[in-house]
Amino acid sequence: MQNPIWSPDGAQIFALDLSRGIGIFQLITTSIASGDVVDVRRPPTFVKPMGWTRDGQLVWIEFVLSLRPVTTVWRLPPGGEPVPVIEDGAFTNEARVSPDGRWIAFSSSRSGRFQIEVTTFAARGPRYQVSIDGGGYPRWRGDGGELYFLSEDSRLMAASFSPGSPPAIGTPTPLFEVRLSAHPERNGFAAYEYDVDADGSRFLVNRLVTPPETSLTVITGWTPPR
Repeated sequence: MQNPIWSPDGAQIFALDLSRGIGIFQLITTSIASGDVVDVRRPPTFVKPMGWTRDGQLVWIEFVLSLRPVTTVWRLPPGGEPVPVIEDGAFTNEARVSPDGRWIAFSSSRSGRFQIEVTTFAARGPRYQVSIDGGGYPRWRGDGGELYFLSEDSRLMAASFSPGSPPAIGTPTPLFEVRLSAHPERNGFAAYEYDVDADGSRFLVNRLVTPPETSLTVITGWTPPR
């Protein structure tokens, strides 16, 4: 399984199953108690589970086959059919539904660079930008009163959030520097970057311990041994 997401009651896991063959992408839920697996959706291209809301909706991002990287964010109500939430011809790297299920924060490339935006979740509405100088990988505090994200210069940022029409969004402030393998400007799906506990006092970070190689050696005229 890849990108596992806990159900709100902790009894099940929503994940991507890649064990059924090359090019087969199956979204599944798995019971922790029994191990029973339920097939949710078999999309034609790669997907990434994003959330499991308190009212039972499953949320994921799905690649769209096109000439340039494009994605669609979907939600699946219990017993219903998948509904597109974000479908704008851009690339959405990550998306997280607020704890109350009313809002969704996401990282979108529609402005030409990845920025964190917020919009209503159940029905389409205006978008509100959270980040100022780029950002990715949003996370909500447990009460929905604060949003966290990764800045382009590898700092974890925090912005206050108060629901409304429009919502009141505070100016993002840096918390601390992090060294992750992910980056907001990367057009791809990182595995799992970081998370925050319910009150926002502690962070679990998938930290990059060894810096990536910065040099490249090119060998010419080499003949492989026979």
